[in-house]
Amino acid sequence: MPKKFLKLYNFNMNELTKNFQLISIIKFKQAKLKEFDCGRNDLNQFLTEEALTFQAELLGSTQLGIDKNSSKIIFYYTLENDRISKKNLSYHVSSSQWKKFQHISPITNFPALKIGRLAVAKEFQNQNIGSEVLTHIKNLAINSNSLGGCRFLTVDSDPRLEVVKFYQQNDFALLISATKVAEFIAKNKKVPLFLDLKNL
Repeated sequence: MPKKFLKLYNFNMNELTKNFQLISIIKFKQAKLKEFDCGRNDLNQFLTEEALTFQAELLGSTQLGIDKNSSKIIFYYTLENDRISKKNLSYHVSSSQWKKFQHISPITNFPALKIGRLAVAKEFQNQNIGSEVLTHIKNLAINSNSLGGCRFLTVDSDPRLEVVKFYQQNDFALLISATKVAEFIAKNKKVPLFLDLKNL
């Protein structure tokens, strides 16, 4: 295992599962999904009305973080397959970063894993749980390379500055120019970000 991945791998699943049990949405009682509330109607609605369909149609995989004591849903995330085109990447990385990709001539699209949804219950927000979940997802993405390539994590962030900054604080970079962020937020457009797993 490359040394640069050791810090990430040392996080270990146990860090996230000391207090939470991770289970697939298909193994959880559907009626109890409605008890989850992250304060965002769109994320609540996805969990109760769309996540199971995504799972059944192989469009996305949803995992629930369950409190081991109360059996309440503390957080959930949905992962989907994605890609970043080499052309799009060239517009949004520095010239020194671009040198890492420029020589990979046969590649026109880089494989990626997309965080389709990530939500934490209201009463558990601002406790670093979201960052712990992201570290867990980074682990999953790196481990997925035993099944197929995955160079990047991607996310279309909720168009709120504090959410965009949350992802930036967790190693994600903008996939649009910094000058366009305010424009995207003003128009309520999701803000695309990415993380190069080889930088971890």
